[in-house]
Amino acid sequence: MLVIKTVLVVVYVLISVLVKKKVKALEMIAKKRLVKEELEANDYLFTEITEKTPLPLTTIKGTQFKHPKFEFSGACAGCGETPYLKLITQLFGDRLVIANATGCSSIYGASSPSTPYSIPWANSLFEDNAEFGMGIKIADEVKKNQLKQIIRENIAKVDEEEKRNLRSLS
Repeated sequence: MLVIKTVLVVVYVLISVLVKKKVKALEMIAKKRLVKEELEANDYLFTEITEKTPLPLTTIKGTQFKHPKFEFSGACAGCGETPYLKLITQLFGDRLVIANATGCSSIYGASSPSTPYSIPWANSLFEDNAEFGMGIKIADEVKKNQLKQIIRENIAKVDEEEKRNLRSLS
């Protein structure tokens, strides 16, 4: 009973202090001020915060410091598939392309308008997932070879100064 009385006294004191100071639960402030503060915070986030690698990436623990390309799936609690997807995206990053077979992962992976993947992902119906993935791989190689051919055919049209600039970038 003493505890309840103590809590009531504390609440009464807090309320009386807030009323005397006229502190409001919500404070209306100019949107421009809010936007400016948010932009400053975002600038700090994108310029100062980097991915940390305190352990070698060749170890299991080290891979967990890599930013995953699969997050917030919405899969069932305790789903055993999503940790593996997160891990594979941490291991391969932007080099990964997923050819998915129809199943639960199609539901939590394509819940429009959002998706847990930030890498290329496609879904195949029926039992042709291996062939589907191989088709994606072949198409990727063909497109890359076409780009290389276009570059070879047109490299002579680029002046020497521009070539030096391009080489210095790579």
